Amino acid sequence: MSSKADEFRSSVLRRHRVRDRLARYVRDGYSCGTLLAYETADDATDSRRLLDNPPFVQYAWRDDLRLQIEVQGDQFRNEPYSNHQRRLLLDMGFAAPFEAGDDFCNWTHFREAEGCEPRSAATCMIDALWWVHGINFHPWSIAQKLGTPYWQFQWSISSERIDIEAELRRRHGRN
Repeated sequence: MSSKADEFRSSVLRRHRVRDRLARYVRDGYSCGTLLAYETADDATDSRRLLDNPPFVQYAWRDDLRLQIEVQGDQFRNEPYSNHQRRLLLDMGFAAPFEAGDDFCNWTHFREAEGCEPRSAATCMIDALWWVHGINFHPWSIAQKLGTPYWQFQWSISSERIDIEAELRRRHGRN
């Protein structure tokens, strides 16, 4: 990479690849998934900085076909969210932990109908990692050059799948 524009494009491309992978899981009806972000050590090894509770986003298809998106709750973090981070989450449509009920200990956002569009839902999750947690999507070489953390992502996707389209047709009497 020789120019700043190339560096920027490669970071955007990595963010889009992560978003598109997440959107594919949502679109293909995987019932739930979690994406954890680990800050790597300063060397090129796969070792991860030890965090008890790395930043994460997750989604789950609910029985009523709403999409439940969650961002790590304050009590699961090594330090509480700042006022700025809380404002960002609220502006993105998330309800504070337990605001939606006792079963919702994370920041939770419910989406329905067009809000469940996979790319839009995935963008919401990626934006939460990026804006709220400050996770960048720089490739290793660029992160090293800029002196910023390099983040690796760990995927945990349910093997259970639902046919969203068939379920919608069934519920709305369309065959």
